[in-house]
Amino acid sequence: MDIALVKQLFFQRCNYKKLAGFNSYSKGHKDILIHYNLKYPELPTKTKMLNAYSMDQWNELISNISTPRIMEQCQKFPPFEMFIVSFLFAFSAKYNDAIELFRRCQSKLCKSLSDDITRIFIDLQIAQLYERLREDRKALQLLKNVYKKIQDDKILYRHINNFLASCCVSIGLLCYRHVGNPKLASSFFLSSVIIRTNNVTSYAVDTYKHYLSQAFRYIGMMPYFSPQDSYIFLKRSYSIKIELYESTADEVIQTELFHLMVDFIIFLIQNQFKTSIINRISRRMLLLIYDLPVELKIDLAPYIVNISHTLFRYYEIIHIHRKSVPWLSIIKYFEHIVGPKTIQTT
Repeated sequence: MDIALVKQLFFQRCNYKKLAGFNSYSKGHKDILIHYNLKYPELPTKTKMLNAYSMDQWNELISNISTPRIMEQCQKFPPFEMFIVSFLFAFSAKYNDAIELFRRCQSKLCKSLSDDITRIFIDLQIAQLYERLREDRKALQLLKNVYKKIQDDKILYRHINNFLASCCVSIGLLCYRHVGNPKLASSFFLSSVIIRTNNVTSYAVDTYKHYLSQAFRYIGMMPYFSPQDSYIFLKRSYSIKIELYESTADEVIQTELFHLMVDFIIFLIQNQFKTSIINRISRRMLLLIYDLPVELKIDLAPYIVNISHTLFRYYEIIHIHRKSVPWLSIIKYFEHIVGPKTIQTT
């Protein structure tokens, strides 16, 4: 995407670098306000307030975000500030209000390529909020509209084919969860791989691998494929994610690798693959759990305990006691650091 266009986009900054790898993505109020302060000088006057909102003003707004007065105040904001405050509402779990503000932001944008791209970016955020509200039908319809809009416009495709690929993955997940059609879901996951591969030169290597691994994981989890075919996709996803972990071991990659390992191990056990394969992945999982930062250990504790129970039972059933002992230790350790009442196993 050329730098002249980037200057007009609400969600992207000139010369932006992910200093903390995939952890750089906004995860809360602080992150989006940092983006606001850095992006504000780049935007034309017509899209923003005459003077930037101060941190004190933003903090006061956040502290009163549940009041009708704040919602009324936000509806008068220029497009950029309305874009920012929509995220603040979303991070405060005010999903319906965030959707309304995102829609108002879209209505205030002009007719231009950069504004059309910002509208599409906002649609993708709204679709995520619909999913959080468990309104999968609305999310799917919105994503289908985005898919058609980008696919039918060569200029949009050239600039934001990455959005189309992400859209394919989201549609695929909804096709599986909401529609119950794993075959259709798989076709969208494969489409995302093709789109990204056809435009690989526009990606950083780690970013490309990240999305490729994600798509292969979803394909491998589809019951539409035979166990042998699913194994090929999951193994490829796992190999790519291990490469990323060894070069970019930030918390996002650690978390995704852990969940992928969980899916892979359960798949292997259910389909009675060789114990030696399960041994290799479970051994690697032990090392991963050991390396996790303390806060991430606590966040993942319920999932860690669940898979530890699974592996403990598995090794006990096949009478490899020495392999079951470490997983029993993991269970006891996590009950010790966060308390047995905190962990809800399923």
